[in-house]
Amino acid sequence: MNTQYYRLGLIGHNIGHSLSPEIFRLFFEQSGLQGEMVIYDFPPNELPDRIAELRDLAGFSITIPYKNKIIDYLDDLDNKANLIKAVNCIQIFQSRMVGYNTDINGFASTMTDWPEKVSTILILGHGGAARAVITAIVAQYPKVRLIICGRDRKRIELFCGAMRGAFKGLDISGMTCQTLPLGLSADVIINTTPLGDINHIDKMLLPSRFGFDKRPFCYDLVYRPSKTLFLKNAAAQGCRYKNGLGMLAAQAAESFLLWTGKTVGPEKTLKLLPE
Repeated sequence: MNTQYYRLGLIGHNIGHSLSPEIFRLFFEQSGLQGEMVIYDFPPNELPDRIAELRDLAGFSITIPYKNKIIDYLDDLDNKANLIKAVNCIQIFQSRMVGYNTDINGFASTMTDWPEKVSTILILGHGGAARAVITAIVAQYPKVRLIICGRDRKRIELFCGAMRGAFKGLDISGMTCQTLPLGLSADVIINTTPLGDINHIDKMLLPSRFGFDKRPFCYDLVYRPSKTLFLKNAAAQGCRYKNGLGMLAAQAAESFLLWTGKTVGPEKTLKLLPE
């Protein structure tokens, strides 16, 4: 009988609204194991001083703004995490920390209701979540055209260069919010930024006058609130849309398997979550 108690963590900043602890509580109930996930919410300047205490955990998840920053403190990376230099899951064995990216498969598992034809995708943001999203997209749509939108042109260019290095022949370009055409034609638009979440409830990266004329499928990785400003605007103009709750549960289930060796059902868990 497994009597181990799994102490897990979620590392980020301004993440008090996260549903991850509740999802993992349900996973533990479903699996018959004992454990909990605790939120570690601290500003970026404290990260170097918090690494020692994190090594005492059975494992931990990483969210904004640490998916890239944490890499400097890890002992090793799995192949996918190393390819895109983005980590959202840490496995710990004898205080040795290895980084994984379960966001990739988590996102891929939720791409089932996309448009039949996808040739152009607009991605809002250029952080660790965007890297995972692109990895999943390229596996399914190798000839897709990707457009990256952000606020800082230099950071956008660096991001596009890094993605071209990771995926040879990738058709990727970038533009700032200020230069984004208001009538840009895309089949799918994905928000990978925290804009629209509980901490930024009245914000979105797209210009307020952006037109959803072609009725793209709109996907927001934010899940609280369930319908962000971005999704409200998309829905008002007849677009189909999805939030990030399914991805959250799917990537969490993969992380749970890494940490405990137990398979759990994210779909069953989603039905038990509070509104």
